[in-house]
Amino acid sequence: MGFKEEFSAYVRAGYPLLYVTASEPERAVSSIEKLSAEIGANGAPVFTWRYTSGWNFQNPGTPSDPLSIFEDINRQPNEAIAIAQNYHAFLREPDINFIQPLIDGYYNWRLQENKRTLVIVSPILEIPEELKRFVQIVPYSLPNRDVVERIVDGTAKGYDIKWESNEIRDSVIANASGMTEDEVESALALSLVKTRKNEDGPKLDPDVIMSEKAKTLEKGGLITYEPFTDDMNSVGGLDNLKRWLSEEKRSVMDPKAREFGIDAPKGVFLLGLPGTGKSLSAKCVAREWGLPLMHFDLSKVFGSLVGQSEERMRTALDQIEALSPAVVWVDEIEKGMAGVESSGNFDSGVTKRVFGQLLTWMEERPSDKVIYLVVTANSIDGLPPALLSRFDSLFWVDLPNEKDRNRILEIHLEKRGQLSDLVKIGMKDMAKSTNGFSGREIEKTVLKGMKKAFSRDEKLNATHIIEAAEKLVPVSILNKEQLESDRRWAKDRCEFAQDGAMVSIGTKSKKNAAKSIRGINLKDNLN
Repeated sequence: MGFKEEFSAYVRAGYPLLYVTASEPERAVSSIEKLSAEIGANGAPVFTWRYTSGWNFQNPGTPSDPLSIFEDINRQPNEAIAIAQNYHAFLREPDINFIQPLIDGYYNWRLQENKRTLVIVSPILEIPEELKRFVQIVPYSLPNRDVVERIVDGTAKGYDIKWESNEIRDSVIANASGMTEDEVESALALSLVKTRKNEDGPKLDPDVIMSEKAKTLEKGGLITYEPFTDDMNSVGGLDNLKRWLSEEKRSVMDPKAREFGIDAPKGVFLLGLPGTGKSLSAKCVAREWGLPLMHFDLSKVFGSLVGQSEERMRTALDQIEALSPAVVWVDEIEKGMAGVESSGNFDSGVTKRVFGQLLTWMEERPSDKVIYLVVTANSIDGLPPALLSRFDSLFWVDLPNEKDRNRILEIHLEKRGQLSDLVKIGMKDMAKSTNGFSGREIEKTVLKGMKKAFSRDEKLNATHIIEAAEKLVPVSILNKEQLESDRRWAKDRCEFAQDGAMVSIGTKSKKNAAKSIRGINLKDNLN
């Protein structure tokens, strides 16, 4: 149900206190004023209040008494809609002088002979505990694709812009989704200014639009745009996961998949130790599929005020829907969902309600929107089965085997211009010396080895890498018990991201490998 239908339903049903959360308060007020004409036989009268000007802006520049609005509302005609803009500012610190009149108004304005609706319109949700049960929240949603398309096409027509291709037009519309109407219009105007010196005249540039959207998203703090340039070739190993994602791509991207009867893919859940390539895979798959990568920080949803967490989650989910098409990456979800099972005992059930919102959205989100979730977790502890059942597939991402460690070493050495013949001689020994290391720990070992070579004014060789490996105790040993527990859980429940058997985890002992490679005459082997 959209804002128009939901708001009208509440007013017709006689709800006296409504709280409209809106990123664009002025547009929300304008929408309410238009809706009021359709409510009742002759429309509902609307009165708008601002602190700076009072009712309907009759006395500009003269601050109005916020306590006087209750008497004013009682003098307004029956069935009137009273809009109080940014009235949340007077509710931040609970004050009985404001709270009691609102409670009294709730009971008084429910009566048929005194029927009124007070609507607080604000970009911020702040409701004192005392008012929680009296106020109904109605979110003013971001514009849908049809509205964004109308704005884009209107701008293009107004500036006589000829699209180079339908793909560019679609990219501009997709990149503009997830912003307010004002923000879309501003981003389009900025693109015209930045490209005005082009030989063919100004353009609507998808990259400029995406850059502006990224800045807009960062203001909210819940969702951020994560530009990334590497593809899946940057991921060492994880061959099973790569094959699965390659097959998944068509069912995600091709509209004919829906015609064929395939449901819109829900996403993939990646479980495994930190540093094993889960987050890197999320970044790379977005690049490989040609979709923007959006990072949803679930831990930032939770706020201290009543209803704030639920409202933030609603806003984030609305924003994610508007971002389509996109890959949405939720990293280390176990941190954001910690305490779901005991939520009622410690936080009045807030975590459980937020979690419920997420599950409902994952099940019921629009099938026509391309939103691919890649969710990662470092451990299964604390994650309820209801979450895991919402994904198309669960993958266990284990420690890299010797073959994969070899490839990861090559990737990091090549990236830094250090994959010389001198280094290649000891690749097998380096791979053995990093047994039990995650991909991130292998990268760390390469960097430490390079520092050793540089400090000694020597060319990098395998000995430097192995010496660095000897000094590092991997997480697989530090957290051995948790790893073994998660492996047992994953054995019969998850697909495996890697080919081959799991890497055995034992005590740390690499002295013999280092000693062995120090005995190699590297120069002789190069000849």
